[in-house]
Amino acid sequence: MTRGARRCTMVVARVTWWRVALCALVALALRPLAAHAQSDTERTLPFDWRVRAIDGREIPMARFRGRPIVLNLWATWCTPCVAELGSIERLQDSLRAQGRDDIVFLLVSLETRRSVQRFSDRRPIGLPLFVELDPMPAVLGIRAVPTTWLIDRDGRIAATHRGARVWDAPDAIALVQRALP
Repeated sequence: MTRGARRCTMVVARVTWWRVALCALVALALRPLAAHAQSDTERTLPFDWRVRAIDGREIPMARFRGRPIVLNLWATWCTPCVAELGSIERLQDSLRAQGRDDIVFLLVSLETRRSVQRFSDRRPIGLPLFVELDPMPAVLGIRAVPTTWLIDRDGRIAATHRGARVWDAPDAIALVQRALP
């Protein structure tokens, strides 16, 4: 192996190690929040918290009461999170083409608004991006990123998916349609 190839391998190994360590730290930091989650049969999202749009506007969750919600927790540094953003956008397009303009898509990051804005400037996406303004409710049982919750019109958490997913695949579209009639 040449010296350059060996050096490149070491840099890739360091970057990979760093990402794995950061994901583990985030998961451990969020773990206490999961202990307060209610059972699946009684998990209802409270609407008394706010998010901030990357343009700076404060958005109260109460604005979305009575509407189905696809809530995605993601991070700019999370490769699986970034990988699934395009499929979430295509899911929204597919549902809108079927007349489902009522579904709200919220992509929330726990990072700073500046970090998310820089990401958005580099990688434009046709979905609104938000950052946490108030702590996300413990009922969500946050354990990892990415995580997606499907919340019905009554605020009940109808489905939770931890990890990345191809959201515009037929089985995922069917799941959203079943969970959010």
